[in-house]
Amino acid sequence: NVLAICDFDMRFTFAVTGWPGSAHDSRVLNHVLANFLSFPVAPKGKYYLVDSGYPNRTG
Repeated sequence: NVLAICDFDMRFTFAVTGWPGSAHDSRVLNHVLANFLSFPVAPKGKYYLVDSGYPNRTG
């Protein structure tokens, strides 16, 4: 599994790899939010465009 974030110019700004086997998207995201200080949290009132595997919540 890979969690990757890119900016509006399609440049990767953050990536996490290495989850063995199958891990749900929200599990990987929760791990990143708890353990990576460099994760670019969306500003208040802004959201990331994600697929249906992620929960809806504010930045």
